[in-house]
Amino acid sequence: MIKKSMVLLILIMICTVPNVVFAHTSGSVGGESSGWSLDIDNHNGSASFKYKFDSSVDDEHKEYIRTGATRWSSKVTITESSTGYKGTINQYSDENTSTEAAFYNYISSSGHLTSWKIKLNRPLMSCVSPAKREGIATHELGHAIGLNDLYNSTNDNKLMYGYSSRTTNSPATADLTGASEGIK
Repeated sequence: MIKKSMVLLILIMICTVPNVVFAHTSGSVGGESSGWSLDIDNHNGSASFKYKFDSSVDDEHKEYIRTGATRWSSKVTITESSTGYKGTINQYSDENTSTEAAFYNYISSSGHLTSWKIKLNRPLMSCVSPAKREGIATHELGHAIGLNDLYNSTNDNKLMYGYSSRTTNSPATADLTGASEGIK
């Protein structure tokens, strides 16, 4: 009798447990057709975060990053701080690459970014206009929010377009929609 009662109790528990919804599935949401793509496994998950500059960054490039941070301010507050920061910005020199800047060395816990780095390639950044440099910085901070690059040419008017031929240096409406998803 006890065995039958236990089996019955277990069946009742299994059948009445509410559906469990996990905050993070693997992959991305949005996509090329949406004009934004969020990395569910590596996004900010907060409406604010902090970064710091390492000693390699000159004052001119610090201003590009600061400008980039303000361009996301309608959705995310990104501030410079020497404490409590998630990200580090640095500069390097490599004329043997076409990479102007990169988001790299990121670490996540439960899908939320806990640390990351952005590196700015000084020689290549100096070859583009100041407006383009600000756009590059804003784009890289988009990755810190959790946005992926877009590669469909129909998205060349989005900040997160992954090629240097993007036609904007500020977040488009679709970029901001993606940023809203990245703070969840």
